Amino acid sequence: MARLRLQDVKGDQIIVRGKTGLRNIPKHTETDRIIERWMEERERLIEEARKYKPDIEVPDNLIIYKNYKEKPVIGAYGERSNSLDRKTRMAMERKYGIRIPNHSLRRWFGRTMDALGADVSVIQRIYGHSSESETHRYIGTKFKQMGRALKLLDVNRLKGILEEENE
Repeated sequence: MARLRLQDVKGDQIIVRGKTGLRNIPKHTETDRIIERWMEERERLIEEARKYKPDIEVPDNLIIYKNYKEKPVIGAYGERSNSLDRKTRMAMERKYGIRIPNHSLRRWFGRTMDALGADVSVIQRIYGHSSESETHRYIGTKFKQMGRALKLLDVNRLKGILEEENE
């Protein structure tokens, strides 16, 4: 999200930059509304910074920051910076009164998609993982699959199958 540039939001898709390179992901139905809100905030930050320095260089990132009240500076979150992640998580932690460790939201997303029946190969592509086994480790699918498999075990059905085999 911190690396998302204005030109990465195109039509019905978003171009995501990750460890494995670029990938196109379709927009969720709420994406345009959320991006519009971010654009309004972005423009507000730029306007405040330009009051101090009209020729200030504006990054092409969708999400930017502004530091300092008297002599504002704007910029893009860095490739290695986790300040946006930390800021977002801290706000949620305060709001909900729970601790959210690093990567928990990403894992929650994958686990939720899995629980809703999304194909693991699709989750893998969204994550940008190189293999399905990496995605399985990330979202804990194997444990869930064991639980699902055990739920399929119906003693009466099994009894019927065994009786048929013995005939």
